[in-house]
Amino acid sequence: MELDDHIAGAVSTSARGAELKVWAVPGASRTEIVGMHAGAVRLRVAAPAHKGAANRAIAAFLAQVLDGPVEVLGRTSRSKRALIDLPPDIVVARLTERMTQ
Repeated sequence: MELDDHIAGAVSTSARGAELKVWAVPGASRTEIVGMHAGAVRLRVAAPAHKGAANRAIAAFLAQVLDGPVEVLGRTSRSKRALIDLPPDIVVARLTERMTQ
């Protein structure tokens, strides 16, 4: 299975555009995409899991990577949903490009 197929499995259509499944690992040395985990894009997040800091860092990072607005849901869980104001195919293409750099 190709990388873009794995990523496509983590992206679905939402009322806003796309919904991305994210597996967050807070408290890392830097924020970065590190692969896939249980059907979700795995992100290391430099911010701590405290008072929404990790969610804000995830939203800012994904907004930069995807070049579009992002809202992150999933307050106390490592399993998150990112709502993205872009079509799903664009999200898959941009994440695939980032993960193959």
